[in-house]
Amino acid sequence: MTGAAVSVCLPVYNGEPFVRDAVASVLAQTFTDYELIVVDDASDDRTLSIIDEFSDPRIRVYRNTQRLGVPANWNRALQIASAPYVCVFHQDDVMRVDNLARKVACLERDRAVVWVHSGVDVMATGTAPREFSVAALESSPADFVADGRQYFRTLLLRGNRVVAPTVVAQREAVLDAGAFTASLHFACDYELWMKLSLCGQVAFIRDPLVAYRWHAANATHALAPVALDEIRRAGYGATAFFRARGGIAETADALEEAFAVTHEARRWLDEIEADRNFVRDRHAKLEAALAERQAPDAPSPRPSR
Repeated sequence: MTGAAVSVCLPVYNGEPFVRDAVASVLAQTFTDYELIVVDDASDDRTLSIIDEFSDPRIRVYRNTQRLGVPANWNRALQIASAPYVCVFHQDDVMRVDNLARKVACLERDRAVVWVHSGVDVMATGTAPREFSVAALESSPADFVADGRQYFRTLLLRGNRVVAPTVVAQREAVLDAGAFTASLHFACDYELWMKLSLCGQVAFIRDPLVAYRWHAANATHALAPVALDEIRRAGYGATAFFRARGGIAETADALEEAFAVTHEARRWLDEIEADRNFVRDRHAKLEAALAERQAPDAPSPRPSR
């Protein structure tokens, strides 16, 4: 299929538990002028068999002969995409039926807007090793269109507040910003949102147009040990892009210094949280041991006759 307005990119890897819901939600969109590009990263489960159950000419399926990993597979999907707008969706999330319609309308209404994201409904399964932090979400009480450089500073100094599968962006702007940095597995999207913000205006739709699934298999959990380092690298990568895009040297220096201070504060908070969890776990173990010591001896079995 060629000539579509939107390329919905669906990179998948062992997505058997949820991928059917993800594909069905794309096919249920009220906006129909799109292609669905599925790029399978050498899955060894039934992911492709499930996708093959759908009969729709808008679906195009590709399979990697060897695993590329998250950012490289996302980039492969972007390279295949041909539409003026792109959305890199996730195999375990669900679009609301008007998701694409409202975001494309936003981009078409103001060509200065290079990307738009939205609120989410968090579907927590209870299997995740930690609770989802609502502090990681954009907290605006209303829709807005923001100056890109201002939103860049917000993301840089306050952290990522964008849920990746909610983004619909101008494809040329994504490619111009360098797409996803392949060496960043945790923070590749965070860096790209900052770079994209330097390419034009940013829009936000407050309504939750995507249901984001929070469960044990989220890649976020496995990548937690490298999160802080990758956030640091993403921040410096974005400020380097700011310089390259004509940012005033003194402003870039000030932003880098401010980012360094806020990142150090994040590191301290992370260490404090780790210490608190250690003390809490240690206390729980001591209480359990004490309770076991104080428990009355179990009665001896009565001798059989």
